[in-house]
Amino acid sequence: MQYSAWLRQLEQGQVAPVVLLNGPDTFLVEEAVSRLTRVVCPDPALLAILPIVGSHWIAKAVLPAWVVELPQLTGRALATWLRSRASGEGFELSDEAAHLLITLVGDDPAALAGEVVKAAIGGGATNRRVGVAEVRAVVGEHRTREVFELTRAVEQKDTGVALPLLERLLAGGEEPLRILAILSGQARRPPSLTTPVRLARCWEAERRLKLGGPPRPELVLLVADLCRA
Repeated sequence: MQYSAWLRQLEQGQVAPVVLLNGPDTFLVEEAVSRLTRVVCPDPALLAILPIVGSHWIAKAVLPAWVVELPQLTGRALATWLRSRASGEGFELSDEAAHLLITLVGDDPAALAGEVVKAAIGGGATNRRVGVAEVRAVVGEHRTREVFELTRAVEQKDTGVALPLLERLLAGGEEPLRILAILSGQARRPPSLTTPVRLARCWEAERRLKLGGPPRPELVLLVADLCRA
């Protein structure tokens, strides 16, 4: 059974004698257990939770209709889930704000759920509506953290982490020249044999950008080169 269909049944009080939750995202599993608990057992202390591996015998013993598949949410499905969850928590999250949050935060459901609350609080103690303005109010914190993580990934020569962080910063509206300035500053610290090479590469990227070069490809190449230097 698909997760969305199971949630609809749960809202109507329809619960199978046995429910086997199967999915890769721990947060979604925990949330599903929490929802199920509120329906069948208001006192969480009376519900036994037993995580099992996919090869466990019970996975084959349970009827297929009692197995709930929890997906790895991405894209529009993730935005739809986030809006639904926000609604369940008493918040009104616009579709545009949901997609912006995903762009800025990534596709971690636990992190996204927490940021919805932070964005709402940012709009006032009693605010329950979360739009683009409320999301952008917490963007500064995200950018600061992700810029730090970007410089750390470059320092550790971890291209696999650095490039996705760069993409998120650019998608979130970070100024390319500001990113370049931060990378240039990092290239100077601490002085080493590779410092002149790294600085020369930053200056080259700056020249290209000021001559009208496309920011995204220039910065992607720069970060990749700095990770190799």
